[in-house]
Amino acid sequence: SEEQLAKSATELLKIGFNMRVHCIGDAANHVAINAYARALQATGVDGRQARFALEHAQVLTAQDIPRLAKLGIVASMQPLHATEDMHFAQVRMGADRLTRAYIWRTLLDLGVVVATGTDYSVSPFNPFYTLHAAVTRQDRQNNPPGGWIPQQAMTRKEALYAATMGSAYAMHAEEVLGSIERGKLADFVVIPVDYMTIPASEIWKI
Repeated sequence: SEEQLAKSATELLKIGFNMRVHCIGDAANHVAINAYARALQATGVDGRQARFALEHAQVLTAQDIPRLAKLGIVASMQPLHATEDMHFAQVRMGADRLTRAYIWRTLLDLGVVVATGTDYSVSPFNPFYTLHAAVTRQDRQNNPPGGWIPQQAMTRKEALYAATMGSAYAMHAEEVLGSIERGKLADFVVIPVDYMTIPASEIWKI
């Protein structure tokens, strides 16, 4: 319940932990956001320091969307879910709710930190599949043409940042992980092509 989540979030925050709640539907996200807001109010901790996270954050209510930025909540989202769900999402959610689903661009524009991942083993673990879906809003056959709800796509830089620094930020580790900089752990791979310039349709092949 919201009461239980708020109690746990408050207790965890007091001893230096943030909370991540698995939320897909708009009702689940609403309850978690309310609980986070109550924990922040109870402790006086700034939301950007708390970094509570919604794991998936797939569907949000119109009223809750701006609250993520206001409360400093991290949207931990998996771009592959959009390209996997696009075949049935509108039938199950309806056209109106679909406008508030898989809304990476909307959240980024509001200043929300988006952290992406693969959600393995629900989805394939290959991070380049994730980057491809984030940039193109297409599956690995590059369908549909032009992308599914393409106005919600990320730029290549945003997609890379979300998969690296966004995830490091969510775990309070951006000082030691997430980018290639002096003093950070050598957490990187070398690839044979330039991710920033190859055709977007080929990103998943890296």
